[in-house]
Amino acid sequence: MIRSSANLNALWCNLLVEELVRNGVDQFCISPGSRSTPLTLAAANNKWAKTSLFYDERAAAYFATGFARATGKPAVLICTSGTAVANFLPAVVEAAAANIPLIILSADRPAELRDTGANQTISQPNIYGDYIRWHFDLPCPTLEITPQFVLTTIDQAIYQATRNPAGPVHLNCMFREPLAPLENDTVNRVDFAGLEKWLDATSPFTSYVPGECKMSPDSVKKAAISINSSISGLVILGEMRSEKDQQSAVKFCRELNWPVALDIQSGLRLQNLDEPFLPFFDQLLYSEEFIGNFKPDTVIQLGDRLVSKKLAQFIAHADLENYILVANHPFRRDENHKISLRFELPVAVFCESLQSHLIFSQPPEKINAAHSLTASHLTSYFEKMVELNELFLARTLSEIIPENSGLFLGNSMPIRDMNTVAGLPGKNIKIAANRGASGIDGNLATAVGFAAGLHTPVTVLIGDLATLHDLNSFYLLSQTHEQIITIISNNHGGGIFNFLPVAQTTEHFEPFFGTPHSLNFQRAAQMFSLDYKCVTTHDAFVESYQLFVASTKSAIIEVETSRDKNWQLHRKLQKQVAASVDKFFQD
Repeated sequence: MIRSSANLNALWCNLLVEELVRNGVDQFCISPGSRSTPLTLAAANNKWAKTSLFYDERAAAYFATGFARATGKPAVLICTSGTAVANFLPAVVEAAAANIPLIILSADRPAELRDTGANQTISQPNIYGDYIRWHFDLPCPTLEITPQFVLTTIDQAIYQATRNPAGPVHLNCMFREPLAPLENDTVNRVDFAGLEKWLDATSPFTSYVPGECKMSPDSVKKAAISINSSISGLVILGEMRSEKDQQSAVKFCRELNWPVALDIQSGLRLQNLDEPFLPFFDQLLYSEEFIGNFKPDTVIQLGDRLVSKKLAQFIAHADLENYILVANHPFRRDENHKISLRFELPVAVFCESLQSHLIFSQPPEKINAAHSLTASHLTSYFEKMVELNELFLARTLSEIIPENSGLFLGNSMPIRDMNTVAGLPGKNIKIAANRGASGIDGNLATAVGFAAGLHTPVTVLIGDLATLHDLNSFYLLSQTHEQIITIISNNHGGGIFNFLPVAQTTEHFEPFFGTPHSLNFQRAAQMFSLDYKCVTTHDAFVESYQLFVASTKSAIIEVETSRDKNWQLHRKLQKQVAASVDKFFQD
């Protein structure tokens, strides 16, 4: 295939795609266009490449981030020149902020057409600015440059995308016409000397071997001293995508026996873990008595970003001797400026290195008892609930979602509600969300990519505004090979803004922040031939969800909720929990 390429454009693109595939990067997200013809055909003609077509570049890029979240491997984005390249930007920002590998192959006009007013020509080199790990302006294919250059360039791009810290890379590919595979004799004049071994093999031209990741004896000693000298401690399990990290973290926490708060992104929040794990720790923080009685002097955060603002506020006001953060990237995650020890390591490496160095702590019986009381209160609270609302929806979904499936959570209220009130079904559920930049855009497209990477059914819990923002991705839902059940909590506006101070202070809140609308998604579902059900009761939701799960087809469930009632229910629950825990400590 390489030697028989029709022309130099085809040859270089065949080399790029073949080398990507040899590196295990085989998912290609293609948006149609003319200038990208050589790239598109190279992917289409490679028997090992998996290709998907996207009408919208923004959706393609978010799909790729979802795929990478599920697999840990980058997908490849292919697009034409002009604004097509710019439409990748929101997902590039998310990938950069969340350390998600992504490879962009953008087609471009040749140098002589730049800054000339030529059609569909913009300045594409470095278009993504600081949000890119590495970028390169690939020249037009020419006989003066050897094929080895093409191979080593894409090998470098792959390594830069996947090494620590992972992130997006951009290879901007200039092409002169002919763009179509019109045969000429140029390939016959290519010097393939030095490429014979590669042509006869199936391995990459350049294989990068990352350095060994481990803790030095001095680092182990420093961490152990900080931990073991603590009077009172708290472990927080943040975002973890690796099962090895999760399992090592659980073992570490059991050996240490400090109270453990679990973020929904840890992948462990829905597990039915016993003490010292406190899945409802966030609820305890509404009690002033609890805060007064629990004063950790050391916090250990295993994993990346946290969802809970209440937990962040607790940390901000804590008088800490040590705040240890373990996350496998070099970036600052310290909004409260509290961190004293920062380990750039996989969580598993840190936890395994500290084995046999930890002193087992006696269980904090009062803290554990307060948590048990809170868990029981939540169980009773939802058992008595009749009306379907956003809190009840999150709680119910956490309990009935199928084993070994995926859960994608929209930003704003869905991920916060799941973080605070989700039940403990003890199921193996893969959880993802776009929490790098926490944008409203691209959530559905990301979920489709997440399902494609997992090769399992995925349930999406998302709000109405985020759905409207990504409505064109209903088409992706209708075309996916994996079942995706999308649950839309439609409170006819931006429900999260009701929780902000501005909601109580200005007459302009409703039109400018509440963003009210009277839309529903029935006709949109019909347009894309998606099964649809609108439910208003708890029993109807459970029945519809379970029927759709059994059907194995993708579907939309719309749940009508109220922004005002949702705010009131959250406040009511918080006050009840606070009163219950306060009384416990006062007695």
